[in-house]
Amino acid sequence: MIIKELTIINFRNHKNFKINFKEGTNIIVGKNGAGKTNILEAIFLMSTTISHRTNLINDLIKEGKDAFNIMGRINDSSGKLDIGIEYKKGEGLKAGINFSRVKRKALIERFPVVAFSPEDIEMLKGSPDKLRKVMNIINSQINPPYINYLIRYKKLLKERNILLKEGNIKGNQGAGIILNAWTETLHKYAGKITSARKKFITDLNNVIKVELREIGLDSKLEVKYSTNCFERDKSIRNDLNFGYTTWGPHRETYSFYLNNKNVRKYGSRGEVRIAALVFRLSVWRILKNCSGREPIVLLDDVFSELDEEKRNIIKMRLKNVQSIVTLTEIPADLNLTANIIPI
Repeated sequence: MIIKELTIINFRNHKNFKINFKEGTNIIVGKNGAGKTNILEAIFLMSTTISHRTNLINDLIKEGKDAFNIMGRINDSSGKLDIGIEYKKGEGLKAGINFSRVKRKALIERFPVVAFSPEDIEMLKGSPDKLRKVMNIINSQINPPYINYLIRYKKLLKERNILLKEGNIKGNQGAGIILNAWTETLHKYAGKITSARKKFITDLNNVIKVELREIGLDSKLEVKYSTNCFERDKSIRNDLNFGYTTWGPHRETYSFYLNNKNVRKYGSRGEVRIAALVFRLSVWRILKNCSGREPIVLLDDVFSELDEEKRNIIKMRLKNVQSIVTLTEIPADLNLTANIIPI
């Protein structure tokens, strides 16, 4: 599967920008601020219907405009696809394939991508929210119904927290009935999300072992998932006392352990790079197995963050896939046959 053409209108700093890609490696070269990363973000959004850089979709609209459009022409085993994403303030995000409106999960199933970026280090060292978001995106890619569970869960969570914050539930029979109803439904969707996450982590850890062996890294990497269990009476009592939902997937955490050492707490920058690289390569393998398609690889100024050994690992993986790489300048030792795209 390859992307042949991308057009972005009023997206980030791009007013009306068209770019063509070839099979193999494509390198977008330009100065900082030219919009290279925004091009990759547009491709990622077209694949997942989610930005990996912001939770605020209005931030993606070019200043002074009220909507953006992303259009891509894709070639895969089933033929040519025209994929489109449209977003307008107040109207939500719309997705299309071959000019017909489709649900978001249809794009996720048809057009897999995996993204490497310098922010992967912050993902592993930063707040749990960052890693939760990354894991939510990946779970949506490998299990498209997951995104619907997540959307429903977040909506219920917001409404339930508003009710809890008002603090007039005790002694109010009507409010108590609403709280119980929302609690049951929230718990149902929480169970679906947690079950999907557990399966993914089991699969991920199995693939990580294979990936480490194939790239010849003599290290042990394991991802651990800590759930936040719902204990009905205790949990509801805590929720009433604190005024918000104290349990559920939005409070659950992931931890990376490299050679039995917690990477977030104790990992050096080099160790975090290794963990992030192996993680993304493993996700790449999982996406390929789940979709039956070779995911397009997006690398945002990654080579400048990697030493020669890790660059060689990436270059080995790029041989038989389409990749889109951004660089401010091309390193002398990169040694890739590529389509160079200056912007």
